[in-house]
Amino acid sequence: MKADFSSRLRQVRTESDLTLEECARLLGTTKSAIWRYEAGENVPSIDFVMRVSSVFRISADWLSGLSESREIRHLLEKELLEVYERLSGEGRKKVISYAKYILHDEKDGDES
Repeated sequence: MKADFSSRLRQVRTESDLTLEECARLLGTTKSAIWRYEAGENVPSIDFVMRVSSVFRISADWLSGLSESREIRHLLEKELLEVYERLSGEGRKKVISYAKYILHDEKDGDES
């Protein structure tokens, strides 16, 4: 877990254009603690992994190297459901139709 977390924390921090100090401030820790995590010198507690996941809105499983998906599934499902519920009956039919079209298109692409 240590190597995966360290490289993925560094990746998320740099993609967010944050310095070690800025990242530490966001996560409620010190610059040296972030450096040690990224260097693989310290193993994070589950609480810290969850804090990073929450702050950067990424999957704790991805951060820990247990998944290749960065997305937090329940947040995506919640967002999709909120949008869907605000649609009219006709809008909902269009969403379902388009989703089926995408699935069909992806299935055809896999067979190529």
